Amino acid sequence: MHDIAAVGAQQVIRSKIQSQIATNNSLPQNWLEFLIESSEEERRILNFGISSAISAAIQNNRAVYLDSFGIIFPEIITRTRREDGSKSFSLIQEEVRIPQFEKCTDLVSFQRQRFPDIIEGKIFFEDVAERISFFIKLRPKKLERYIRGLIALVRYEVIAYGHSNRLSQFGQFLALHNRQGATEKDWLSGADIFVKSEVEYPVSSKILGDFVPPILGSAWEPFEAIADKAFSLFSIRPEDEVAELGLGDLLKDVNSANPIVEVAAYRIEAGASKKIIFVTNGLRVAGSRIVSKDGSSAAAVGSELVFQVELSSVDLDSLDEIRNYARGPLSLGWLMMNLSKEKSLQIGIGISSKIPLWPNLPANFRSILTTNCSYLPRFQISIEGRFNYVSLVMLHPDEAQAVAELGSEPVLQLLKRRGADQVNRESRISVFGRTGRLSKNLLDIAAVD
Repeated sequence: MHDIAAVGAQQVIRSKIQSQIATNNSLPQNWLEFLIESSEEERRILNFGISSAISAAIQNNRAVYLDSFGIIFPEIITRTRREDGSKSFSLIQEEVRIPQFEKCTDLVSFQRQRFPDIIEGKIFFEDVAERISFFIKLRPKKLERYIRGLIALVRYEVIAYGHSNRLSQFGQFLALHNRQGATEKDWLSGADIFVKSEVEYPVSSKILGDFVPPILGSAWEPFEAIADKAFSLFSIRPEDEVAELGLGDLLKDVNSANPIVEVAAYRIEAGASKKIIFVTNGLRVAGSRIVSKDGSSAAAVGSELVFQVELSSVDLDSLDEIRNYARGPLSLGWLMMNLSKEKSLQIGIGISSKIPLWPNLPANFRSILTTNCSYLPRFQISIEGRFNYVSLVMLHPDEAQAVAELGSEPVLQLLKRRGADQVNRESRISVFGRTGRLSKNLLDIAAVD
C-alpha cells in the first residue's frame, strides 16, 4: 500500500543515520515502518479516530495514555468570558474542562493512582476501531500497530521539529527543548511538551452582571488606572524611524493620517522588576473611519499599539534613553497598520527591519509580531468607534524564520509558554536558543490534516 508518502518515508530511512537526533531502542521507532505501510487515507482516518477518542475521554473526565509518549488528562479551569450586546456587555464566569499533556514513557503506580480510570492499551484500541469502523476495516493486530505507529510519529516529530499536527483534529503538540541529548529519550526528557487544543467542555457558568462599557476619550485612560499617571509623554515621527531601520522603500505605499504618533510611557515597579508600558493614542482613528461596502462604518475597528519592556540596565530617569527603546518597534507597528487596507492590525502578523531594533544591547531583535494585549484583550469603545489594543513582541532572527515557515500561531504559543508574549526583556534569549528545534517538518510529504 505505497503512495507518495511512502516514497517520502523511504527517503527519510536513507538519511536516518544523518538525523539530528540520535536514537536507540529505548523508545519504539515504529513510526518509520508505519509511514511506509500506511496510506494517506488511512492516516487521515486514524487522525479522526484517535482524536475523537481522546476528545470523548476528556468530555467524560478520563485520562488517556498514548503509548511511550504521555498522558492526556482533563483539567477544570475557571475563566471569565464577556458577551457583547448592542449597548452593554455581560460578564460570565464559567468552569470548563480542557485537555492537558504530561510526558510519560511508562505508566507507574503513582500515575495509575492519580488517574484510576485511565484509558489505555486494548480498551483504547477498541474505542478507536469502533469510531473508524464506518470508514475502514483493519484487523485488530494491524490497527494496534498503526495506532502505536502514529503515536510514535507524533512523539518523533515534536522532538525533532518542535511541533506535530498528526492529531490535528484534536490539537497541535508543541515543545520547548531545555537541553540537548544523546538519544531520543534524552531529548524527550528535556522537552517541555504541551498541547494546544480547541477541545473544551462546559462544566458550570454564572452571570456576574451586566455592564455598560465606558466610552474612552483617550487610549491612555485605562493605563492611568493600571499604572497611575504617565511619567513621560513624547512624539515619534515614524517615517524617519522606518527609514533608519532600512525599510524606507515601503513608505511609497503609505498614505498616513498620523505622520506624528503620540506616545505615553507608564512605569510599573515590583521589587527588582522595572516594567515600562508604552501606549499610543490616536492611531485608532484611521481604522475607525474605514467605511464598509454597504456604506456604514459600524464594522470598522481601529487599533492602538502597546509595547512593554523590562529593563534592568537602564536608568529610568534617563527619559531620552528610555524613549529610544520604543521608537523602532512602535514605528514598525505604525508601518504595518498603514500598509493594511483596514488601517488596523490583526493578531499574528509581523515585519522585520534591516538592523537591530535595540542596537546598543546584545539582544539581536530585528522583528516584531502582534499579539493580544493581556491587560485589555477585548474590543474597547472610544468616541471615534470600536478599537483594540495590540501588543508588540520583538523576535530573534530564528523566531522570525519560524514564523515565516510555520505561521505565527506556534511561535506565539511557545512565547506564551515562556512568559515572553507580552513583555520584551533585554536579556531574553530565543525560545529556540538551546536547540533551534522549531523548524519545517521534513516529513510534510507524509503529513495529512
